[in-house]
Amino acid sequence: MNTIMKRLAIILVGILLFNMLPVFASPISAQAAADYDIKEVNFVFLHGFNSNAGSVQPLGDAIFDKLPEYISSYERDNPGIQIVADTLYRSYVNNVDIETWASNIASDINKRFAGKNNLVLIGHSMGGKAALYAVAHNIGNLAEKVAMVVTVNSPIKKLSSYYFIGGDTNLGYEGAQLLLSDQGVLNSIANYDSSEDGLWVANNKHWLALVSAESYPLSPQFDATGVDLLPRDMDDSIVPISCQYSDGADAIYYGEYAHSDFKILEEVADNLADQILRYIFGGNMDFSVLGRAGSFEHKSDLFPG
Repeated sequence: MNTIMKRLAIILVGILLFNMLPVFASPISAQAAADYDIKEVNFVFLHGFNSNAGSVQPLGDAIFDKLPEYISSYERDNPGIQIVADTLYRSYVNNVDIETWASNIASDINKRFAGKNNLVLIGHSMGGKAALYAVAHNIGNLAEKVAMVVTVNSPIKKLSSYYFIGGDTNLGYEGAQLLLSDQGVLNSIANYDSSEDGLWVANNKHWLALVSAESYPLSPQFDATGVDLLPRDMDDSIVPISCQYSDGADAIYYGEYAHSDFKILEEVADNLADQILRYIFGGNMDFSVLGRAGSFEHKSDLFPG
């Protein structure tokens, strides 16, 4: 009886692994290659400043939880096509300038993800800014391999153009120097404008910018310290909404959420995952998702408006 049960268990495991083949990367047999048009989707998750690979894990988990359903639907609608997916998470030195950061990304991809194409770079904050730079400047020949860049609350435009409380345009980031020694990252965030990088990616590849912000400039919604660092702008606690995208981006406002809410709020990670996967595989995009519901009434007086 024990022998029979062991054989059944082996058979069941074999069936499960066979059913997973269209979703997770594994060697494709010559027969499968002859029967199907194999298409790759390879995700690379890039963390932000003062962070690590674990910070983007919730978004990666949400994407790969939903991915089998999207792949099955796509394959049903496109007979003869088989989707193969893979993923790469890496932690990077995150106190360096944008060029060094981009070079580190390209080096890891070329070493750890050698031979992979149709790359989807998903970068949070500085990770997204560096991803645009790496592709637009073809660092490590990434432009040949990348199909799409997703930026999540990234400081695309230079922060030195925005007013921080007290008139110090770098106030929002100078406090970070207390946490680690700066080797160029603060200057890249404050003074490097990624608009041209983003435009190149948008025109030659695809650029999806996922953005969020408080409901109005003086909202106390994300003032964790009780002080609004950016009193003139709608922001996500760190980056103004108008800084998070530029010309050419397919920008989606996903709600009234703080800079890193997707790391701790499952519903936010799920929402972002759906937006990304719909953008890749097709589907209805939700261009405005409010963090809370309510009503608004305005009555004009002698001086309307």
